[in-house]
This record gives sequence, structure tokens and C-alpha cells, in this order.
Amino acid sequence: MTRAAMTQRLGRLEDAAGGTIPLYLRRWLGEPLTADEQVQADAEWQHAQASFPDLSRLTPAMSAWLAERGATT
Repeated sequence: MTRAAMTQRLGRLEDAAGGTIPLYLRRWLGEPLTADEQVQADAEWQHAQASFPDLSRLTPAMSAWLAERGATT
């Protein structure tokens, strides 16, 4: 995937989410980050791993899918 295509996709995801995508997800998606952004992404990842995920934005269908996946793993 080209950098332009990645930038377009990230922009669409941010527009759909109504905010910005965390740096650790941007890194996972392949966006090049500066050294300072890498450090911040590491900190965000540590925080995300240490806290319970916010499931308040899930639709009933999403919750049902997660419940099914959790029961089979």
C-alpha cells in the first residue's frame, strides 16, 4: 500500500471515529512515526494494556460478536 493510500484510509477512519487514531494503532497500520511519536506510541500502548477497554460505543451486534468470539477462545 502506498503512503498516499494509507493516509487516505487513516483520514477516513478518523472521520468515522470522530477523533484521531492513537499513535500505537497508526504504527501498527504502518504509518511512519517520528522518534518522539514512537515514544508516545509506546506509552499509549502500555496504558491501553493496563486499562479496561471502553466498550460504550459498541452496537448490540458488535457486543454479540465479541461475546461469541470470547466463548470460543
